[in-house]
Amino acid sequence: MPVETHRAGNDCTFSAPKSVSIAYAAGVDQARDAHDSAVRSVLFHMEEHYCHYRSADGIGCGDMVAAKFDHATSRNVDPQLHSHVFVVNAVHTGDGTFRANEPRAIFLDQKSLGLLYRQALAHELSERS
Repeated sequence: MPVETHRAGNDCTFSAPKSVSIAYAAGVDQARDAHDSAVRSVLFHMEEHYCHYRSADGIGCGDMVAAKFDHATSRNVDPQLHSHVFVVNAVHTGDGTFRANEPRAIFLDQKSLGLLYRQALAHELSERS
């Protein structure tokens, strides 16, 4: 059986608490807006702190390459507002090229990133109420 040695990227999932998911399902548009803002906030943090590449000049910071997919239900069709963000193991450099990114820190810090999401969501919800 082949052993995986390289990955194209990682799926980061940001899931709203059940109360926010139910509010969204009930038609409270601010719940979705708050969720989207919280996810963007964490993605900006990730881009600033987790998107680095090596070059002849040393370590550089670049732009994250990612795709966001939104869902409003769980596999059981219960309300579950969540977003999957596939973070590609590549960084867009300032000169327009792409370099490899090491995703290990994202994996190791997944609980902290989830906490940042929940804090940002709470802040967004309090601002919108």
